[in-house]
Amino acid sequence: MTEQNNMPVLQAKIQALEELLGVSETSFLQEAEKLEEANGRLQKEIEVHQQLENDIRQILECAGDAVLVIDRHRRIIYVNKMFRDIAALLHRENIEAAPEVNAKLQEIMSTGKQSEEEVKITDATGRQCCYRRSNIPYRNQDHELVGMIRRYRDITKEKQAAAVAEENALQKGRLEMTSDMLHDIGNALAGINVSSLSPQRENEWLEIGILKQLDALFASIDDDLHHILGQVRGDALHVLVNNLIDSLNNRQNAARDSAQKIFRSVDHIKNILDLHHYYARDQLNTHAAVIDLRQLLGDAITIFSGKLEKRHIWVRIACPGEPPRVSGDRTRLMRLFLNIIKNCYEAFDAIPEPDQNDHKLEIRLDTTADATMARVIFIDNAIGFSPEVGARLFVRGFTTKANGTGVGLPECRSIAESHGGRITMTSNGPNTGTTSIVELPLQRNDKEL
Repeated sequence: MTEQNNMPVLQAKIQALEELLGVSETSFLQEAEKLEEANGRLQKEIEVHQQLENDIRQILECAGDAVLVIDRHRRIIYVNKMFRDIAALLHRENIEAAPEVNAKLQEIMSTGKQSEEEVKITDATGRQCCYRRSNIPYRNQDHELVGMIRRYRDITKEKQAAAVAEENALQKGRLEMTSDMLHDIGNALAGINVSSLSPQRENEWLEIGILKQLDALFASIDDDLHHILGQVRGDALHVLVNNLIDSLNNRQNAARDSAQKIFRSVDHIKNILDLHHYYARDQLNTHAAVIDLRQLLGDAITIFSGKLEKRHIWVRIACPGEPPRVSGDRTRLMRLFLNIIKNCYEAFDAIPEPDQNDHKLEIRLDTTADATMARVIFIDNAIGFSPEVGARLFVRGFTTKANGTGVGLPECRSIAESHGGRITMTSNGPNTGTTSIVELPLQRNDKEL
């Protein structure tokens, strides 16, 4: 009876256990599903973080700055390719052990402050580059100081731009001072011109008039003079007075001629100063202008007229038809033409036995066959040059002159090319002269625009 009475109880327990096991299995499966979903989300987050880290690394690798991240124990956390390249240039294979890096790391860890300095590094081509080196505190997500970020930023172009800006400012100051000086000199020359006109405007000198009156007086009392002084002495007195009159007349005429020469010379100098003043003022205005090449060349010849005349160089400018016009910086193009003309007259100085009656410089103005470029052709019969010299004419620093700098012709090429043009110089050899050709884009007519 006892066993039969216990059976229902046992069955109930078994049933309860089965129900419990069923509930546990369901809960377990549910928890497993939740865990799997959480793992999926975590995996996606990991993938997103990995992608983000990969993107950041690629960005840092491609960045213009060299970056190194190092922890407090001098272990490298990250370094990009540019930093490795700089380390190679600095001959530092072991970046962690570099004493200067360690010193900056200790300074950062003790002060927590950023520092910067400029350093110069020679690259693989031998060019010296300027970098701004920054040492920046590196902190974790809890804002705890855990290391240092070192960054190199190439500021070579910035330094060059700053140097150019400074030079431009100095140049502008010089130009303004030169312009003022030329103006003052022009005013002084105007005063000299006025003074040189005075002798030309003067009537007969007072002394000449007095002597003429004295001679007339002597003529009126000629008989008395002869009676008092005698025939010979009386005639001698007349001759003396007339000689004095002639001498003073000659001196007055000579003074007038000298004054006229001074007037012409001063006027010529003033014209040249006006040209210099014009181009100095024009250089302060950097906008492009439409330029008449015939007029520009005429100004260049005027500026160098004294040097050309001194060397007895006959100059001819040939320009069939309308003078070609170009657009550009008037002052820089003037420098280009002045450099070429200067090379020309200095080439005549190099002739061993010059025939000063045969010095010629012909300047021709025309256009290219396709009517897109203006051509300025300088032809001289000076010393010329060999093919070996011709191959190096535009190399900066190369010169055949005793006191040359080797910067004139490279500057000419730079000016021509900056205007979209070109320059060439040819010669058939020593003592055969030189042909220099400058080509510049023609200014288009309004109807063509």
